[in-house]
Amino acid sequence: SPFVQGRVSADGATVIATLPRPRTEITQECILVGGDGNYSHWLFRNMLKLSTLDRAGLLYSYPWLVNNDLTAYQNEYIRLLGQEPGRLIKVERNAVIACKRVLVPALHVSTPAVTHGVQWIRERLANLLVAPAQATRRLFVSRRDSARRNLLNEDAIFSVLEPLGFERLV
Repeated sequence: SPFVQGRVSADGATVIATLPRPRTEITQECILVGGDGNYSHWLFRNMLKLSTLDRAGLLYSYPWLVNNDLTAYQNEYIRLLGQEPGRLIKVERNAVIACKRVLVPALHVSTPAVTHGVQWIRERLANLLVAPAQATRRLFVSRRDSARRNLLNEDAIFSVLEPLGFERLV
């Protein structure tokens, strides 16, 4: 981080950061949702932890603090979870801001917490899913155009799936 500037103890246990003055001050209470450019990280670091606030009855009690550069799918998740666009406080990514009071839900790291979070998302979005008996397409999501995490034997995998009715989507 540019805020650390090489000031880390030899054992890596202590970091000294010097932060610039906050660009913005947020005076109303809010919930830190944030934003993460990686789809999986968005779900696990940002969405699942909202289940805790929902269980406590706090999820819609305060506006959500989010990055101002959310992707279309992130905005769609927020919409599908029922948060009104006018209840979002958008801030620049990586900006230092001062918040008078912010609720920061804990990241789900234990198996029971992650399981609960996944179940919560399923329940919240179940009305959007097609019943398995009504599903008519089988999709294989290809990563062949990705710079990272490609399947080395994708064509061999797809050659087994195609006769089973799978379509390849890149």
